[in-house]
Parts: sequence; structure tokens; C-alpha cells
Amino acid sequence: MHVSSSDVGGSYNRVQTYEHKAATEVKKAEPKVESKDVKETKESKPAKVSDKSEISEEAKTEEADEKNPLNLEALTGEDEAKKADKTEENKTEQLQQQKTEKENELKEKEDQMKKLQDEQKLLQKEIQLMKQTKGDVSGLMQRMLDLNEEMAGLHDEIGTLRNDIADIDKQISSAQQPSQPGVSGQPAQPGQTAPVGGGNAGGSAPVGGNGGGGSYPSGGGGSSAPVGGGRGSYPSGGGSAPVGGGGSAAPAAAANAPVSADLKGNSAQEQIWNYLHEMGLNDVGAAGVMGNIAQESGYASNNVQNSYESKVGNDQAYTSGVDNGSISRDSFVHDSAGYGIVQFTYSGYKAGLYDMAKEKGKSVGDLGVQLEYLSTQLKPGLIQKLNSAGSPEAAARIFEQDFERAGIPNMSGRETAARQAYEQFANRA
Repeated sequence: MHVSSSDVGGSYNRVQTYEHKAATEVKKAEPKVESKDVKETKESKPAKVSDKSEISEEAKTEEADEKNPLNLEALTGEDEAKKADKTEENKTEQLQQQKTEKENELKEKEDQMKKLQDEQKLLQKEIQLMKQTKGDVSGLMQRMLDLNEEMAGLHDEIGTLRNDIADIDKQISSAQQPSQPGVSGQPAQPGQTAPVGGGNAGGSAPVGGNGGGGSYPSGGGGSSAPVGGGRGSYPSGGGSAPVGGGGSAAPAAAANAPVSADLKGNSAQEQIWNYLHEMGLNDVGAAGVMGNIAQESGYASNNVQNSYESKVGNDQAYTSGVDNGSISRDSFVHDSAGYGIVQFTYSGYKAGLYDMAKEKGKSVGDLGVQLEYLSTQLKPGLIQKLNSAGSPEAAARIFEQDFERAGIPNMSGRETAARQAYEQFANRA
């Protein structure tokens, strides 16, 4: 049988086709086997999380970082903190600059005061010489009045500057320390301004206070007054007074009242009388002032207000403590105890007295220092008014009302002492 090549080729192709088809069927029937690597990869792949609340915090952070790669919230907080620190630093620098300016101004004012005090001393000597030669002292007396007025104004400016510097120091301290929880409503200490909400009945007064009648809202009773006697008899009173802690009973004239080596006279009374004349007072005016000094201190320049001795010590102990520093300036200034010939009580007066004594290297109880300081506080108008009084008694009333303003003036005691001083020292050759 003849078989052509085309038949053979066709048969071969058909066999090939059948074999391929069979192999394919077999392969489909075999179970599918995965490699170990593939299987482990699939098993390690995390299951899909359907609930968003199950997403880890780490995932949330990563997602937030993708959206905010610079973490702007954290940076903003740091910037605010730095900004706050910078603000406090700038505030402190500004306060330091203000303090320096105030200190420079204070130095200038103190230098001016020193020059005026030196001129005052020379003028007092000239007046004394002119009186001895029976010369005309009217021109010198007028210059003394003008000088006293200028010194009084300058003293007020110096006091204001010192207070400003103290306030700035407090602000600097506050800026450098974390603020403390509220302190409003705390009572003020005697002799200090009461904060709003605090206060004690009858705060201290300048020279001769009236106590009582609070001048600040919501606290701190006690209006201030210039010089005067201590225990405030005015309505709602009871506060200490600036100058004049005397009170109702006049101290007996102290036979051992300290005298000053720098003043003329054999007794404290005589030295005070002479100095008052050098200040520009005539016999009547000087007698009026003397009557008030007798009532306030018995002419003793180291006299401490009697009602305060149990708190601050007796005359000698208190004076010695202030002089040697065991009683600080701040304590002396703010303890509200009347002190000295006119019983300086108000913080402003006591600060001025303290500073003058230290500048001169003298005791705060030195009679010469106290008289010189007093001369800076008497306005020319008051001196003229005293000189024009019709009698020593009238002059005593004027000085008490215009300068001392004592809580319990005991005016009859002042008038009697004024008459005694006049009869003892007036019209002497």
C-alpha cells in the first residue's frame, strides 16, 4: 500500500496534537503546589482591618507625620515659649534701663541738695554774725526762706525718685520669679499702704496723722497727714501719725535731752531755740514751734513714741539699733513709731531723716541732724505765718494745725510750753 509523505506528515501532526492535549488535561488535574517562600509571604501579610478604631496609635502618628512632616503644632508651642521668654527678658531690660535713668537723676538731685545744705550752713553763720554786729539781716533772712523752699521741693523730688526705684526693683524681682497665687485681701502692716481688699483701721500718716478714714478703695483705712501726734482721734481712726507721736500727755521737758556738739547752746532747749532763729523764725514763731516740740518729745531728739516702746525698744535701744544696723532702714521707716523732737512717723519723713543721718555719718537721734532735716520740711509760707502770729500760744496752734496735725493735740499743753519757752528765751541780748 502506498503511503504518501503528506499522509505521513498529517498523521504525525495529529499524534502530536493528541499528546499535547492529554498532557494539558493531566496538568490541570494535578494539585497546585506553592513554594515555601511564597507561602510564608502570604501568611505574614497582615489581615485587612475593617474597623478604623482598631488602627494603632503608631499608624495614626505615621499618617499624621505624612500629612504634617514638620510637626507644626510642636514647633508652634516651642516658638510661643521662646517668644514668652524673650518678652520677659525684654521687660527686665527695659526696667533695668528705667532704674538706671532714675538712679542717675537721683544722684543729680542729691548733689544739688548737698550744695544747698552747704549754702544753708554758710548763710546761718552769716546771719549769726550780722545779729552780733546789729547789722541788717533782712536780705539774708529772705535768702534763707527761699533756700528752705527750694530744699523742701528738692527733698520731695528725691523722695519720689527713691520710691520709684524701689517700685522698679519690685517689678524686676516679680518679672524674674514665677507669679504667686493671689495675695489680695491681705492686711497691710502698720505704716504701709493697704492693698485693695486688705487694710487695717487707721493707716500711718505723714507728720502728725489723723488716722482713720481710709483714703484707698476697699481697704487700708487711715488718711495721711503731715506731722503730728500719734494715736489718731479722728473718725474711724487709730492710725499712727507721721510727725508727732506725742498724744494726750506732754512728755516732761527732758533734763537729759541730748545736745549736739555742732549747735550753740548749753541745753537742748537753747540749741533748738537758736537754730529756729537761724531758720528765719522770730521769738513768737520760735516759741510756737518750741511748744509743739515740748509736747511731742520733751525736747529729746532720741525720743520714741511711748506706746511703741514695748514693740521697738526704749529710746536708747531703738536709736542704737538703727545706728548700728540691727534695725534696718526698712524697719525704721515702716514701723509707724513716732521718733525724734517732732515725732517723725510717716515713712517719707523717717526715710528722709534716716538718709540724711547716714549721709552725714551721724546718729538718727542727733539733734543737729533732726533740726536740719526739719528745716527742709518747713515751707516759707508757714514760717511767715508763724512770725505773724499775735502770741506764742497762737503760733503753737498754727504749727500744730499746719504741720503737726496731731491725733490728740492736747492744745493747752502746747500753748503752755510755748509761753514758757518765750518767757525763758525771748528778748535776750
